[in-house]
Amino acid sequence: MWGGAVLLGVNLLSYNLNITFNIIEKVAIAFLGIAFLISLSIRIDNKVLSFIGRRTLPIYVLHGIFIAATRIALGKMGLNDIYGIGPFIICTVAGVVVPLSIYEICVKWNLDFFFTPKKFIRK
Repeated sequence: MWGGAVLLGVNLLSYNLNITFNIIEKVAIAFLGIAFLISLSIRIDNKVLSFIGRRTLPIYVLHGIFIAATRIALGKMGLNDIYGIGPFIICTVAGVVVPLSIYEICVKWNLDFFFTPKKFIRK
């Protein structure tokens, strides 16, 4: 598990120091990062992650709209550092929280057929 955390640190440092990796190193970093996240998810029994995990379809369907809108709004406000960590976190939060909110509103108003069509299709 700690290998993934170290890998994340190396990746962030390489970004800040403008170090480039070849394709084999990039693939290795990607696989180690995936292994780190899988081991982290197994070790942590988190109710928030489980809540989000059960609602991945609405996030998948709607995230692009809200991430793009957030990036445009940040650009209009003068925060043009599209590779910075601040805009990344803001866009990620917008791309998860807003779609989840819209989904919960749709469920409350019985409009969740946009996200779960099998429940509403007659056989």
